Amino acid sequence: MPTSPSAAQRLARLEEIADGMFAALADLRLTDARRKGRDSDVHYGQCHALANLGLIDAPRVQALDQQVADAALSYYANTPTTEGANHG
Repeated sequence: MPTSPSAAQRLARLEEIADGMFAALADLRLTDARRKGRDSDVHYGQCHALANLGLIDAPRVQALDQQVADAALSYYANTPTTEGANHG
């Protein structure tokens, strides 16, 4: 008869799932910042929720926030301005 997982095993699995979620959300945020020069509020909130739950270290989320900000700034720094363009 199979035994149910212990609390420590369930927590380890939850942390593993949270890490995968964070990796996916980080990728989405960075892709958005690099391609559109913006951050997604939804993905931002989800990343911070994982930190607030203690499933992801807060410094890791802060580092991601900085990467996203840098990528967005880089996007705008490398995007030609439309000043003087006719927006008809």
